Amino acid sequence: MDYNTLIVLIGLLTTGVLLGGFGALVCLKGENLTADVAAHGVVSGVVASQGIVALFGLAWLDVPLLWVFGFASSALTLGFIFWARGRGYSAGASQALAIGLAYGVTLVLMSLVQGFGAFSTKGLTTLLLGDAATLTIGRVMPALVVLIIIAAVFAVLRRGLMNWVLDPQSSTLHGNQQTLELIWIGATVIVVLTCLPALGLTLLVGGMTLPALIVRPWVKGFVPLVMASAIVGGVFAMAAGWLSAGVLPLPTGALVIVSLGVGWLLSFMLVRCLGIIRLDHAA
Repeated sequence: MDYNTLIVLIGLLTTGVLLGGFGALVCLKGENLTADVAAHGVVSGVVASQGIVALFGLAWLDVPLLWVFGFASSALTLGFIFWARGRGYSAGASQALAIGLAYGVTLVLMSLVQGFGAFSTKGLTTLLLGDAATLTIGRVMPALVVLIIIAAVFAVLRRGLMNWVLDPQSSTLHGNQQTLELIWIGATVIVVLTCLPALGLTLLVGGMTLPALIVRPWVKGFVPLVMASAIVGGVFAMAAGWLSAGVLPLPTGALVIVSLGVGWLLSFMLVRCLGIIRLDHAA
C-alpha cells in the first residue's frame, strides 16, 4: 500500500467515524433534513470566499476564508431554521424556507463570482461530490482533530447529551435551550466542513444517516448506538475506499454511500426475516 492510498484510507476512516457517530445524534433528534440544509448552506459561503480571493488577489487566504465564510453561511442557514421554528413555523416549513433562501443566494453569488473567473463548474462538482482520491494529510488533519475533540466531549458529557437528545423539553425547562441550540449549530457545521473534502455536500447526508439506520435495530441504549454507528461508518468508508483504490474503478465517495445503502438493505431484510421467524415460533 503506497503512502497516498494510506492517507486516503485514514481520511475515509476518520470521516466515516465522525459522520456515523454524530449522525446517530442527528437521527435521534430527528434532524436529518436539517443536517442536509447545513451542508448545502455552506455553498454560498464557499462561493463568496472564492470571489473575494479572486477580486482582491488574496490567494494566500484561500483556505482560511473558505472556512470562515463556509462556517458563517451554514450557521446562518441553520440559525434561520431554529428562528423560524421559534416563530411558529413547522419543522418542514422552516427547512423548506432555509433551502430556498440558501440556493437563491448561492445562485446569485455564483453568477457574480463567475464574472471574475473564480468559480468553475469543475470546482462546483468537486464541492458537491468530493474528491477522496486527492486527500492529503493537510486535508485529513482537521477531521481527525474534530473527531478527537468530539469524542472527548462525548465521553465527558454523554449523560447530559443523552437527556437533551432524547428529551428536548428538558433544556427548555432548565432555561438553556438557546445555548444548546447554538452549540448544536456550531457542531453540525464543523462536522460538515471537515468531511467536505472526502464525500462532498451531496453525499454527506447519506454518510450521516445510514450508519445509524443500519445499527439501530440491533443495539439498545444511547451510548451503544452512537458507538456502533461510528464503527459502522468508519469500517464501511475505509472498505469502500480500499475497493475503489485497487479493485473497482468507481468514484470513492459514491462507493462509500452505495456500500452503506447495501448495508442498510441487508440489515433491514435480516430484521424482517428474524421477525417473521420469531412470529412463526410464537404461533
